[in-house]
Amino acid sequence: MGGNTTIRVLGIHPVVPTPDEFAAAREIQWGAELVGEAQEQANGAVREHFAGLHLIEIELAPSHSDVDWMAITQPISGEPSSKWQVPWDERSTGEGCWAFFLHFVQVDQPLQTSIGPVQLPAPTPIPRHLANVKYYLPG
Repeated sequence: MGGNTTIRVLGIHPVVPTPDEFAAAREIQWGAELVGEAQEQANGAVREHFAGLHLIEIELAPSHSDVDWMAITQPISGEPSSKWQVPWDERSTGEGCWAFFLHFVQVDQPLQTSIGPVQLPAPTPIPRHLANVKYYLPG
């Protein structure tokens, strides 16, 4: 990014899976034939997977600025930077606007970017214009 580039976080939105999305995530991560304690263990792991997962929308100025996606992160205390989360499934949402998913978001900490820290606004539900942006587990 150039020296005159700015990044503004337009919103951070917790990802709350529907029952079908939760079940699909459990099947992808743990398999389809779970019962009893194995299913409860898998449910706990899936809840943990979604805890702290947010859809984040940013605005770049100027709008044609390049983004170093691997530089957008939040430090995880006690972990090397190679284990810090980076954007997943980033996509354009309009002129100069982008949305992406980020795990383990600490809402009281800024995002780290290639141009410096960027403060986060208070979390809000996913707005209508981002309703079609769905989280899909790799698998």
